[in-house]
Amino acid sequence: GELEDARNFGWELNEKIDFNWKKLLQKKTDEIIRLNNIYKRLLSNAGVKLYEGEGTVVGPNEVQVTQIDGTKLSYSAKHILIATGSRAQRPNIPGQELGITSDEALSLEEFPRRVVILGGGYIAVEFASIWRGMG
Repeated sequence: GELEDARNFGWELNEKIDFNWKKLLQKKTDEIIRLNNIYKRLLSNAGVKLYEGEGTVVGPNEVQVTQIDGTKLSYSAKHILIATGSRAQRPNIPGQELGITSDEALSLEEFPRRVVILGGGYIAVEFASIWRGMG
C-alpha cells in the first residue's frame, strides 16, 4: 500500500526512517518520461502532428520549425497553435549567478542541507515545505 509507494519514492522505512534523494530524482525522471509518452500518444491518436523544435511564424498561415539538428522545415495550416511553455528564471539581482532554478533544484546530485528560497509563489512554498519535511 502506501508504505510501498513511499519506498518507491526514496523513503527507506526500516528501524530508522531515512530518505534516498537519488532514488527520488530517478523516480521523477522516470515519471516525466512516462507522462510525456502518454501525452504524445494521446496527441497522435487524435490526429495531431507534433513538430519539435523552435518555431517562427513567417506568414499568416505558415510556420518555420528549426529542428534540434538545425534543419529548417516550413509548414502551412489554416490554424496554428503556439504552445510556448515556460521556464524558471533567475531574478536580475546581484549574486543571481549563485542561485539555481526550481528545475535545477530537482537535478542536484546531493540533497541540500541548507538553502535559501527566493520567491513566494506556490513552487517556492512547495520546495520550502518539502525540503523542510525531508530534513
